[in-house]
Amino acid sequence: MSTYYNIFISLVLILSFGCAHKLKGLKINATQAKMALSESQFHNGGAPFGSYLTLDLNYTEYHKIYLKLKKTYPHLKTRGEAHITVLTPVEYHQILSDKLSIQEIYQLANELNIQKASFEVLCLGQGRKEIKGKIESTFYLVINSKDLLDLRTKILDLYLNKGGEKSFEPTKYYPHITIGFTQRDLHESDGIIKNTNSCVRDIVLE
Repeated sequence: MSTYYNIFISLVLILSFGCAHKLKGLKINATQAKMALSESQFHNGGAPFGSYLTLDLNYTEYHKIYLKLKKTYPHLKTRGEAHITVLTPVEYHQILSDKLSIQEIYQLANELNIQKASFEVLCLGQGRKEIKGKIESTFYLVINSKDLLDLRTKILDLYLNKGGEKSFEPTKYYPHITIGFTQRDLHESDGIIKNTNSCVRDIVLE
C-alpha cells in the first residue's frame, strides 16, 4: 500500500509543479548564470570512467534555483557546484580513449577556449524514476550550445585523424546543468533524456 501512496503523493507534486510553471517562470540573472569560472577544472581520475570534460560555471544563480525547488522537494540534494558536461566518462572510456589521451582532449578544449563557450538556458527539466518503490527526481536546466556542439565535432575530427574507428556521435548530446536530485542524479542509462521534452517550468532571464 505504501508504494501506491508514494506514487500518489509524487503525482500530486508533479501536477502541482506542472501547473505552477504555466503561471510563473523561475527568474535568474542572465549575466551571472552564464558566467564561467576563469579556468575549467579538467577531470582525470586515472581510473576507468574517471576522465571527462566540463564547462565549469559560477554556482550563485543555480543555487538560488535549488533553494526554490527545495521548498517543494525538502529532500532535494545538491553537489554545490554547476557545470555542463561536454564529454561524458562513458564516451571517453568506451570510445575515445582507444586513440586519444584525455590530455589531448583538454589541449583541444583549451585551444578552443571552452570557458568562453556560449550557451542558452531553455527551461527547467525534470527526470523521474521509480527506485525501490519510490518515485525519485532529478532537476536540471536544459541547455542549447552551438559552441559546445562544435567542440564535440572537433573532438571527433581529432579522433578520426588518429585512426579512430569506433562510433562517437557529437550530436547525440543533451547538455544540461544539474540543479538537484532526491536520491541520486538520474542519467540516460536510467531512461532520462535531458532535452526540451522534459521541461516542466520556464526560466526567465533578467
